[in-house]
Amino acid sequence: MSQDVRDVPVLLLAFNRPKAFGGLIDALRLTKPANIYASFDGPRSADEARLVEMSIACLEQVDWACQLHVRRNSRNLGCRQAVRGAIKWFFLERAEGIILEDDVRPSEDFFVFAHEMLGSFRNDPQIAMINGSSRVPAASQGTERNTRLTRYSHVWGWATWRDTWEMYEQFVDDQQRGASILPLVKTLDYRLLEALYWYRKFKLARTGRIDSWALSLQEMLFVAGQLAVSPRESLVDNVGFSSGATHTHSQPRHLQKRGTWQADLQDPLPRYRDAVADRWEGRHVVPGSVGEVFARLLRRTSIQEP
Repeated sequence: MSQDVRDVPVLLLAFNRPKAFGGLIDALRLTKPANIYASFDGPRSADEARLVEMSIACLEQVDWACQLHVRRNSRNLGCRQAVRGAIKWFFLERAEGIILEDDVRPSEDFFVFAHEMLGSFRNDPQIAMINGSSRVPAASQGTERNTRLTRYSHVWGWATWRDTWEMYEQFVDDQQRGASILPLVKTLDYRLLEALYWYRKFKLARTGRIDSWALSLQEMLFVAGQLAVSPRESLVDNVGFSSGATHTHSQPRHLQKRGTWQADLQDPLPRYRDAVADRWEGRHVVPGSVGEVFARLLRRTSIQEP
């Protein structure tokens, strides 16, 4: 792996799961990033304080040459504010970089992909971020390229630029006034069920009833008409599905297994959104979509059968 790839700054987000965070450090050993920023939310109890300290101690496993920067909150801020504060801190120092939560396991190809896409789309205002994962099977995508553009953001291993995060902060500050559902319906190709799902989620996040920063990022992409770069196959795994997780209580049905990515110099970068893949994701992956509701009803029926 080239030194240029290793030089891409990486922000690690952790809290009270030392085993998960230690696993992420192990995964990074294959790539050996040269610039690591690690941010830890503060504890909510004495028992949790011990777990937070154990998580911080996992940084001792970084046994390769790198610049290591550590930030820790003195009190618990919760998911939304802790992540926002960490990413703001990161981009005060760096103009672009990779962001990984403790339950994400990136492949070496993910770092290459992020490096290539950060450089290729650095000056493109339409592109807001780089996804590390894909929810759409290759056979259901509208292109055979190994890279596509999508309106859906996936933050289980992602990368972005300082400009995007500054836009996000401004968007969150402005969104206190609320938003109309009609533009959202139009953006989502007049799929009313999906629009209603997102409208409700965005409202719950805006009012603090859902402790999420990522929903506001997705809303920004919809409102601003921005896109994410996505690999044809997922380049990260997520090992954080459990009843004790903040949001990922169970593994999504359409989570793709980790695959590979390789730059193709003969294949020009995409300039238009893959509408076919987005249509499939909107129908099958989004929890409020017709396909997902129907699948959930089928699963419930099968469980009830003798």
